[in-house]
Amino acid sequence: MSLFSMSVVLFEPSSTACRSHPMRKTSPGIKTEKRRPVLRCTFVVLLASGLTLLGVAGVFYLDAFLYQRYLGRRFQAEQSPARAPDAVSEHPKKVGSSPSHREVQPISPGEAVARLEIPRLGISVMVLEGVDAGTLQYGVGHIPGTPLPGPTGNVALAGHRDTFFRRLKDIRTGDEILLTTTERTYAYRVRASEVVEPRDTWVLAATEDPTLTLVTCYPFSYLGPAPKRFVVQARRAFESSGSARTSGRSTSALPLETVSTT
Repeated sequence: MSLFSMSVVLFEPSSTACRSHPMRKTSPGIKTEKRRPVLRCTFVVLLASGLTLLGVAGVFYLDAFLYQRYLGRRFQAEQSPARAPDAVSEHPKKVGSSPSHREVQPISPGEAVARLEIPRLGISVMVLEGVDAGTLQYGVGHIPGTPLPGPTGNVALAGHRDTFFRRLKDIRTGDEILLTTTERTYAYRVRASEVVEPRDTWVLAATEDPTLTLVTCYPFSYLGPAPKRFVVQARRAFESSGSARTSGRSTSALPLETVSTT
């Protein structure tokens, strides 16, 4: 074989020498193998974050549950004749029944004022004074500026839609609501529920008839600060049917947008 022929063989594109160093291309399988550790790491991070959030939420719920049990036991003890002499007297005093009584026993923020129960919905929760975020984490709050639980006025209570007032979305006209103080239990019947704007403070206005107003954020399934308010109004059970009459007097109750029930 001549030298020229050997050179042709050596540099022939199809020759063994040329085929031994081809242009290497990354196959799809290799790319997938490289992605797998990244995807695996991302999954672990997301899973850990989700479990952490669930754990934090669980701690908050457990804390609120235990505090509710503690308040319930203390409240029940205060209702016993041995701990509450007025309860066995012929004419027991009523919380909020007179201005002098309120001055003698002022209610401090976060203090338990009553127990709220809606039997059909399975709601039983202690009512605390105030509607700040800390108070509403542990119970339903009594809105300052409205009457304390008692025989007269429009008693207004607020609660979170994703905790204590979660089942309020299933309320019906005619449902019984019980509001118990250390002195007695007041029974109400739901007459209406509606969705209002946060600026609609008329729902907190004073009424001539004994009224109970429950407020929470709406929609119930909304993520983040909800734009509206869900309001339930009930009247004392012994009253005749019909809408509660507002007295025309102004109210110093907080605007609904300041009630943090989100």
